Amino acid sequence: MWNKRWRLDLTPADDRRPGDFGRAAGHDDPGRRMRYYTGIGHPYHLADSPVPVFISVTTLMRYKTRWEQQGDRWPVQSYGAPWAGDSGAFAALMLARDGDAHPWSMETSKYVSTWVDLVERISHDCPEQFGPDFVATQDWPCEPSVRARTGLTVREHQIRSLDGYAAAAGECEWLPWLPVLQGWHLEEYLEHFDMYRAAGFDLTGRRVGIGSVCRRGSQHDIAAVIRGLAPLGMRMHAFGLSINGLRMVGHLLDSSDSQAWSKTAREEHILLPGCDHRARATGELTDCRNCFRYALRYREEVLDAVRAAWAAPPVHEQLTPALTPTPFPWRAMTAPTATRSILRDHDFRLLWAGETVSQTGSAMTVVALPLVAIFVLHASPLVLGVLTAAAWLPALLVSLPAGAWVDQLGRRPVMQTANITSAALFASVPAAAWFGVLTLPHLVVVAFAGGVARVFLRTAFQAYLPTVVDRGRLTAANSWLSGSESAAELAGPSLAGLLAQAAGAVTAVAVDAASFAVAAVTISRIRAVEHVDRRRDNTGLGARIAAGFRYTFTDPFLRTMALFAPAGNFTQAAMQTLMVVFLVRVVGVPAAGVGILLAGMGAGGLAGAALAGPAARRFGTARALLSCGGVTIPAGLLLPLTASGWRIVLFPAGLAVVFTGVAAGSVISRSFRQAYVPAVMLARSSATMSMLGFGAIPLGALAGGWLATVAGVHTAMWATCVALLGPWLIVFLSPIRTVRDLPERTTT
Repeated sequence: MWNKRWRLDLTPADDRRPGDFGRAAGHDDPGRRMRYYTGIGHPYHLADSPVPVFISVTTLMRYKTRWEQQGDRWPVQSYGAPWAGDSGAFAALMLARDGDAHPWSMETSKYVSTWVDLVERISHDCPEQFGPDFVATQDWPCEPSVRARTGLTVREHQIRSLDGYAAAAGECEWLPWLPVLQGWHLEEYLEHFDMYRAAGFDLTGRRVGIGSVCRRGSQHDIAAVIRGLAPLGMRMHAFGLSINGLRMVGHLLDSSDSQAWSKTAREEHILLPGCDHRARATGELTDCRNCFRYALRYREEVLDAVRAAWAAPPVHEQLTPALTPTPFPWRAMTAPTATRSILRDHDFRLLWAGETVSQTGSAMTVVALPLVAIFVLHASPLVLGVLTAAAWLPALLVSLPAGAWVDQLGRRPVMQTANITSAALFASVPAAAWFGVLTLPHLVVVAFAGGVARVFLRTAFQAYLPTVVDRGRLTAANSWLSGSESAAELAGPSLAGLLAQAAGAVTAVAVDAASFAVAAVTISRIRAVEHVDRRRDNTGLGARIAAGFRYTFTDPFLRTMALFAPAGNFTQAAMQTLMVVFLVRVVGVPAAGVGILLAGMGAGGLAGAALAGPAARRFGTARALLSCGGVTIPAGLLLPLTASGWRIVLFPAGLAVVFTGVAAGSVISRSFRQAYVPAVMLARSSATMSMLGFGAIPLGALAGGWLATVAGVHTAMWATCVALLGPWLIVFLSPIRTVRDLPERTTT
């Protein structure tokens, strides 16, 4: 029954029965130790192919419909060559004109019944014929272009891929459904492996598809993924791996497939001797893009690549330790398996670099703008107070409408506009000073308008980060951003003072203007495509703001965060208001030493940013958030115990420990909100919390000053440090106490 019509084109090594084509660890031909499926575009090749073939459900459905319309019976049979079925997911999401009409888009029950019908038809006349080696389920590829099209994250694609496999396996147990690991970075593939295991599917020892590897630009990236997954003990099938990729990791695979032969013949205009392929419309001689003879020739090039891989596996492979997966609760937000590669991400590296430069410039302006008012315009203390109030007032006035507008306009355009506006505003100060036309009203206007731009920038930035960074790595990203912010707050004021002394205060403001320009340039070079809901929202601004408030306070987890943020800022502002006067008047520290002792805040911020990710991975995000307060807050009692002599060290030590917890908790809670809140509501929810949080700062400062006036500085210091326990109790008494990991939404 075996059709030998293609045997003429095969090498002597291929002169064997089709059943010999398969993976066998001890095969005398290394090229046969990996089963390679040749992709075909016509189901007739199932009947006459002497080699394993790969065919998509789209191809089978197209010809099945054609035959049924003609009244013919299903004519395709298989005579022994192994075959496997593909879902055509990438084509459905990216190439199909009508994605909803693609078989991949069917309901799972219909998709399963379609494959059952096709397999039964193929084997109808051959009862002894085995069915397919495997059939791919409705997986969701994770290439950036696909995610830009769907508007979903890697995490959401992974969950849908797992749901597709679970549903198919439940509908039909006898078909060999192929579970597919999806991701883009190695850490994400490892997390998906853990998700399968948590859902009850142990992939060890099973054939598992490795998706989203065929369209990578770098073969070394592909090799890193395959080598990192190899220790898990899966029988890996790599979809569409190129010849160069197989040369590097073919010896680690159980199987692979490709239909690249057709594209190669088309692009390189290949026409084998003896072939007479002509275009239907013109009758002109064309190439071997649909020629199975050339497909078999191309297959031999692939097998040569696999032979080379088995003959000389890369030496450095054994020197590169693979990441081992950690328990990953399904549908729960945790930190990534590893954070080492976060700065290797092109888009995040640009975003982080621009934000770091901008934060440093802004920290310099906090000192530089008052210095300009003092030394250039000889401002009074009252004017300095007005200047400070003008900078902070927009946080109260503009935060809520900013959130509603950002959700409508898109994050990236708002960030660019805010950066460019800020650069122009702060550049006007040195320009006016150099021309001798700088005035106090000019400074106040710049401070207020810059504050408005900062509110929009901060709101858009928090909502934009999940577009650049997948949700599984948000904690790592926020750790880097928080660390940069702490470093900027530590270094910025000192740099501003030095620059003001060396080149004048207006020069420091000019540096801030340049920092915003740098941030605008880096954001413009980010490749990630933001998914913006283009449906017009006809509701008014007030209704959209109210929706943000309502969404935040009706959710138990977000409500906890919304209460925790202002309570924490209130107590911290009260404590920080008293710190300088406590050190000077109670402890007797000279002015030069105050800054050194207060540096504990910046050091704690850096430590907290570094510890947030490891703590979340080790204990879970919810428990780590509780620990941030429960472990570090008692150290706040060291502050009022500070006295001259050796006890002076208690102040920076206590301050560093307290702000380690503050920074780590901020990273975890911010990452939670970005992963939990749907994209259409993220900016409004963030703006709601920003308004509440920043609005509590002046109230806390006033409360601290009033308490010191009434009860004395030392007593007030004791009271504010004890009050730090209050925000932690809000979290402890909430549903967060009952879970290990903070939840993550699965819809946008």
